[in-house]
Amino acid sequence: MSQCIHQLKWFGLSLLLLGISGLCVSCANADRKSGWKPGDTITLNVAGHALEIELALTRATQARGLMKRESLPENHGMLFVFDRPERRSFWMKDTWIPLDIAYIDASGTIREIHALFPNNQNSVVSNSREIQFALETNRGWFKGKGIRPGDRIELDSLLPILREHVIRTATDG
Repeated sequence: MSQCIHQLKWFGLSLLLLGISGLCVSCANADRKSGWKPGDTITLNVAGHALEIELALTRATQARGLMKRESLPENHGMLFVFDRPERRSFWMKDTWIPLDIAYIDASGTIREIHALFPNNQNSVVSNSREIQFALETNRGWFKGKGIRPGDRIELDSLLPILREHVIRTATDG
């Protein structure tokens, strides 16, 4: 019975993602450009707190992440956007900044927050298999803002960028 429920949840999520993909294609002509380009930051609302983020949308930008940086400005971070929910794993090879990471599901709900230690090559694996996003911030940012698992990120500001990225990836591939 529980396997059946699990399969139904995945089927429902698949339909949702398919619907979003269809929406992206139908909106291509109406909103072809979001104005965002790689390297730009956008403001993300995290449980009512503004955070300037860089987006890691490609495998290359996700592999590089925040490596080899000496600092990260206050109230800044990086959001990793993945193509499907699953268990995620991060490490800190060549990353010199003490960070925290929030593992976030497809609805924008923060599932877990973990500390990451500079240059630590041990993986920090999510407990959840439902992780669609990962948000890295300076160490203590979540705690300082009172943000905990169960809080949400606002996904609306990402939709035009994600639409454009999906369309660009589909036409480039």
